Amino acid sequence: MGRGGAHDVESDYGDTAPRSNKAGAFFGALHTLFAVLTIACGIALIVTGGWAIANQNDAAYSDLKWSGSLLAANVYLGIVSVVVGVALIVLAILGMLAIGQGCCSIFAAIIYFLAMLVLVAATALTASVLLLVAAGGGPGSNTRSFVSDVWQETVVSEPQAACELEREFRCRGFFDNDCVGCSSAAAAAGTCTAEQRRVCANCTSVPSSGDFATVGCYDELLSRMQRVARPVGIAAAIAAGVGGIGLFVFLVARCTV
Repeated sequence: MGRGGAHDVESDYGDTAPRSNKAGAFFGALHTLFAVLTIACGIALIVTGGWAIANQNDAAYSDLKWSGSLLAANVYLGIVSVVVGVALIVLAILGMLAIGQGCCSIFAAIIYFLAMLVLVAATALTASVLLLVAAGGGPGSNTRSFVSDVWQETVVSEPQAACELEREFRCRGFFDNDCVGCSSAAAAAGTCTAEQRRVCANCTSVPSSGDFATVGCYDELLSRMQRVARPVGIAAAIAAGVGGIGLFVFLVARCTV
């Protein structure tokens, strides 16, 4: 009976370790899966960010006076997306290494958690700003007000940039009918109204491609911006979601391994 009792205890102890390791193995594998997904999201951000950079460099609106505004990052977030993509890949690899045991892996786990937390928050902020631009632009929206301010600042300080955009987009002024009766010659002569002088640049030095005084530049400008902001914003939103879930799975896996 004593032997049987000892055998029973032995069996119990023998079965405990495999059962306790099942959860750790499951969450470890789940974390590896999310790490791979995070790497894929990082690659997607690098690709979409690189595409955005190429498009922004060739876009006429890149010469407008975006500097000095927090939302100016909307136009240049392609570079940020590439940097975030690279950081996600590096941290995902570090996270897989940090799942292991030992003092070094504990240190790596702390570094990974803090860095990933900051990166996920930054990625989520980037996504929200870009998706706001992609979905906004209607009357009363912050995007509309922001772009209007940028346009007016450009007309006053860098009229040549506004003129080049007007020539490319075949438009005049910011909103439709802004510059009716305020041609480049009238702007140069100072016969335009005070309101028109804020949005209608003097373009006498730029060859005109026609008279488009009734067609404002805002709709086309917003469309071009949204064409770049939407895919990068979606990629950033997915990356933030995957990174956030992966960070939670990492914590569980680290505690159960």
